[in-house]
Amino acid sequence: MVTPERYVPSFTHSAGLKAFLIAALTLLLLVPTFFIASLIQERDSYRAETVSEVTSSWGNEQTIAGPILSVPYYDTLAKTERYLHFLPKDLAVNGTINPEKRYRGIYEAMVYSTKISLKGNFNELLKKAHSLGVTDEFLHWDRSVLTLGISDLRGIEENVTFNTDDSNYLFQPGIVNNVLKSGIHAQFPLDITKIDNSLAFNLSLSLKGSHSLSIVPVGSETTTRLEADWPHPKFSGAFLPDEREVTTNGFTAKWRVLQLNRNFPQFWKDDSQDIHSSAFSVELFLPADQYQRASRIIKYAILIIGMTFLAFFIIEMARKIYVHPLHYVLIGAALSLFYALELSFSEYMGFDIAYLIAALMTIGLVVLYGNSIIKSGKFALIVGMVMSVLYTFIYVIVRMEEASLLAGSLGLFVLLAIIMFVTRKINWSAKSKNLSESIPLSEDNP
Repeated sequence: MVTPERYVPSFTHSAGLKAFLIAALTLLLLVPTFFIASLIQERDSYRAETVSEVTSSWGNEQTIAGPILSVPYYDTLAKTERYLHFLPKDLAVNGTINPEKRYRGIYEAMVYSTKISLKGNFNELLKKAHSLGVTDEFLHWDRSVLTLGISDLRGIEENVTFNTDDSNYLFQPGIVNNVLKSGIHAQFPLDITKIDNSLAFNLSLSLKGSHSLSIVPVGSETTTRLEADWPHPKFSGAFLPDEREVTTNGFTAKWRVLQLNRNFPQFWKDDSQDIHSSAFSVELFLPADQYQRASRIIKYAILIIGMTFLAFFIIEMARKIYVHPLHYVLIGAALSLFYALELSFSEYMGFDIAYLIAALMTIGLVVLYGNSIIKSGKFALIVGMVMSVLYTFIYVIVRMEEASLLAGSLGLFVLLAIIMFVTRKINWSAKSKNLSESIPLSEDNP
């Protein structure tokens, strides 16, 4: 019985020329991945806009600063009224953050509500005023003002009251001087006979916000304790917690900041100070960012396409068969489509499951198509194993954080060593007569 022959064009007789053609196809097939990368950025931008719409309606990132006591005085030189500003001697901040996920379509936003108490005291006000060069006759203690900085007033859920030992003062919206940019204020008339006494206070604040909560340490000694039932906090800002405990059930963090740790004074006159640069924050971090991970895995597209093509090329050389360049193009298209599949699935079911489903679909398609090309189930399974190792390797790198560069470098070194070992006996320049020989299409021919 005469076995069928495969026609092989003359330009593929050289193994080196065929390898060059495959390399060119690999680079050409990176073009679709660039479009998919742009799609990832576009979807991420749309998600950010959607999340911003949700959080702006609920409350943006919140920063709490104060309270600050401002006392008006008459400036004889400028012939105008100005302010002395005093910060608390000691300030204790305690807060419980209640996180909540809000959804709009397929996108989720992290918001929260919080109950915060502030306790502290002001002391030696008259002595501090004299040290600033302002005498008693020019001070108007009866028109003193308290200011509490809140970055987004829409998040205030209840009226805020400033409580002292003998009086309560209700805060009003807005800032009456330039000590802060955004916040609330309360009239706080002081009795000149009690100015040098320690003025203890406390206030409670019910606040809504999103993403993060920041505290400005305005006390000469500021102690802060924040807790939440959220297992993924991210601490940032000018100071990290002195103590923190993070479990699967939530976190507790404590800060202690002295006035010597900051770059602004405890009392001053006239101009405002850059107090927000000393703020510290806790962010309710959402670790599953599918768009960031999709951007990372698409950077390895050339590795997936190149190594899969190499597997087919080596099988082509070993089996003494001819694989048409169009076959490589279709296989490369399937490999490129993996990233669009992963992105689409991840928007509904998370990165891990989406990656698994997209990888299984892609590997299955390439293995079935490869089996029809090379007429060998065994070699098609080898291609599937190579692809499985590659996708697993990339998944591990993406899931790693600090050691991802080291793992990636070592993995690429091992892959290069395997490629050099497998291709060490290929004669790249000589013409291969075997490629034009008649060969049976059955499994019996090795």
